[in-house]
Amino acid sequence: MPLTKVFNGWSIKKGIAPRNKKGQFTTRKGLMFALAKSVYHTGIKTTDFLTKPFDDEFKSFPDEVVEIYGLTVENLLKTTIK
Repeated sequence: MPLTKVFNGWSIKKGIAPRNKKGQFTTRKGLMFALAKSVYHTGIKTTDFLTKPFDDEFKSFPDEVVEIYGLTVENLLKTTIK
């Protein structure tokens, strides 16, 4: 679960203020815990800002480069898994 303190500044920036049933302001501690729990259970939508461009460029590589890259990764995995 993410740390609750990271949501303090975010909630202030977004203008989210916790209130009770009477409309009075309450502490942010419960709000921050609820936000952290929500992110833990539902996650954050990915943007793929790096994956999509990498995949597009990788498709344009010559076959020799792809093969050598594959062999390099295979050798790396063999040496690190031992």
